[in-house]
Amino acid sequence: MKAVVLLCLLHALFAVTGGRFNWSTLSGSNQQSGVQDESGCDFQPEICGCCMMRRQMARMESFMNHAVEELKEELSYPQRDLRDKKTLRSVFSVALNNEEQLTCLGPFRDSRIILYEHVHINLGGSFDVTTGVFTAPFPGVYSFSVTVYGNPPPEGGLMTCASLMINGHVMTSLPEKTSQDREDSSTVVITIFLEGGDEVFVILPEECVVCDDERHMNSFTGYLIYTRPAEIV
Repeated sequence: MKAVVLLCLLHALFAVTGGRFNWSTLSGSNQQSGVQDESGCDFQPEICGCCMMRRQMARMESFMNHAVEELKEELSYPQRDLRDKKTLRSVFSVALNNEEQLTCLGPFRDSRIILYEHVHINLGGSFDVTTGVFTAPFPGVYSFSVTVYGNPPPEGGLMTCASLMINGHVMTSLPEKTSQDREDSSTVVITIFLEGGDEVFVILPEECVVCDDERHMNSFTGYLIYTRPAEIV
């Protein structure tokens, strides 16, 4: 592409000079006078065409170098954006367990973090399976969803319930009292801005129970929608 542009500009240059420039004349003149620089144009009119061409070539080279640098800069933006998007990805989805038989968690006499054993995806590694805690890697807007399911015996009066927590504070709860059908479920979805380092987890309140198997009816999912500086939220 650069060569094509140079050829076009050279063609235009010769058109301006009327095509009167003679390489042999220049060669002979230089050999006779020994003049090798542009200063000869001041007193040797026969090489003025060469002087003009050299000046034009210098301008063209400067212009082309500048254009190439601008093009490199423009091409770097999408490459940097793509790299940032790959770096800033954060997605997780986990289930209570993956057992063949229905297995229940709870009830307990105190509240505790639900440990989700089965991992569907943990892109970015921000969800800690050992603690059940998701730590926001970047400030930004996140979406979280929690689904609970329970099938406890009706005579126990137990509830299928859970609470979505952020930094130890309840953001939303999922209470579902067991009725005659025994099976109960509930789902909640929230979208919220988090600072980098904020912790999100699900609590099983006291006297509550959740049950799951390979159907993955108890799940916890979250993902980063987009990053955004906290000061402009």
